[in-house]
Amino acid sequence: MKLCFWWSIVSQHQSAYVRELARSNDVVVVAERHISEDREQLGWGVPDLGNARIIVDPTDSQMRELLRESDERIHVLQGWRGCRLCRRVLSRRNRPARFGVVVEACDERGTRGFIRTLYYRALLASRNGKADFVFSMGSMGEGYYRKCGIQSDSLFPFCYTVDRSGLTAKPAVHGHTESTVRVLYIGQLCKRKGVDLLLRGLHANYDQGWQGEVIGDGPQMEELRRLCTSLKMEGRVHFRGTMAHISAMERLSASDLLVLPSRHDGWGAVVNEALMLGVPVICTDRCGAWDLIRAPWLGSVVRAGSVSSLADALGLWIGRGKKTRMQSEYMKDWSACIEGPAIASYFASVLEHVYHDAPRPVAPWRTELAASMRAHDARAKDQHCQVDC
Repeated sequence: MKLCFWWSIVSQHQSAYVRELARSNDVVVVAERHISEDREQLGWGVPDLGNARIIVDPTDSQMRELLRESDERIHVLQGWRGCRLCRRVLSRRNRPARFGVVVEACDERGTRGFIRTLYYRALLASRNGKADFVFSMGSMGEGYYRKCGIQSDSLFPFCYTVDRSGLTAKPAVHGHTESTVRVLYIGQLCKRKGVDLLLRGLHANYDQGWQGEVIGDGPQMEELRRLCTSLKMEGRVHFRGTMAHISAMERLSASDLLVLPSRHDGWGAVVNEALMLGVPVICTDRCGAWDLIRAPWLGSVVRAGSVSSLADALGLWIGRGKKTRMQSEYMKDWSACIEGPAIASYFASVLEHVYHDAPRPVAPWRTELAASMRAHDARAKDQHCQVDC
């Protein structure tokens, strides 16, 4: 199989499955640039794509050469309009015979969201919008693009991947008491991310034993600090600012709970990172990554924008106390279904279904759910039996 991926940067959050695909397929990755400035400042490097051939800032002749193969090469675009290269590929002159997209749900909030949705409905009804397949991020993406007019038989749930080699297995200890539940947020500090909701949710559980930590920076930093002061939580919520990725992962590994309180988030790869490190997650139903939280031992999904819903979930998880080694190891084992090999196999199966009438596959994090829940219940019973005996 010949594949060509068109990206804005060489993506850390797609590299793991693309590297696996390149083990047995002819894979080319074309990007506008190697890496964005903000990720470079956080210590991110260009990811390893294995046997894939990488072309950065392609010339017109390089693009023409790849697109001439469109009858045999399948082109996978990073959406329809957000990436300059993808817009060039979809121009009337270049449009390939076989192509699909990997795309997040758009933010539907407010007037801009309404206009954005109308735009996509028009775009997807046009010739350039007629993709052979659409990998949409989770159930949220599926619902959004159905609303925009894409038929269900062309829609396939998808997820970003995280390379396990980029995660630290050494938990860092930062002086909290043994019984204190460590609650962590990692990401931008902007209104869309909803950190203000997290602070209010923690305040509603003020009397419980927790410590909060916020890693990241952004336009809301000072406003959030003032809110924290007004809620009299300065000594319990610590703002760490921007942190190198490896250091942030050490903090995550040592935490008991990750919270992603976004008002809207197309995915939220920090959810993958938490689950792979054995840390349960609370996220909102407007994060694409909520699709991974399908079992109660993985975390909780709350209503976006609702302080009471978030506060209730925080109270539940803080009340359970610190994570246990068994819980963490079980989550790490389960997370194999969202790693590169599993997602690459699913990706290839979708293309076999689309182009060769193979059976329609089910996303691996959904097929693993029932079996993993049964195994989890069995392991919990074994543990209780050992205690009783």
